[in-house]
Amino acid sequence: MVLAFDAPLPRRLGETATHWIVHSFTEIDYLETYAANPSDIYGASSIDDAMKNCYTQTRKFLMAKYGLTDAEAATFITVGVDFATTQLVDGRVLLCAIGATPARWRGDG
Repeated sequence: MVLAFDAPLPRRLGETATHWIVHSFTEIDYLETYAANPSDIYGASSIDDAMKNCYTQTRKFLMAKYGLTDAEAATFITVGVDFATTQLVDGRVLLCAIGATPARWRGDG
């Protein structure tokens, strides 16, 4: 797996030869959101918010990387992306979205 720091996302993206993985937490940047008291994240962490962020970051990634429209990205996410809760770290829920690369869309990989 390669971490793609140059990906068109504000956060991390993992990539293998056949799939990409978008990671997202309850807050995009909890240290910024809760700058006055970072431990407030423990009471505010939500799987619903983490899922919304993961979906939004996945949609933005697909639109930026592959030139998809909003409707195309939403359709692809619906049929071609798996979401999973992977961990709870420092009071934050981590979700990931896993989707196939274009080579897999065409059946090349």
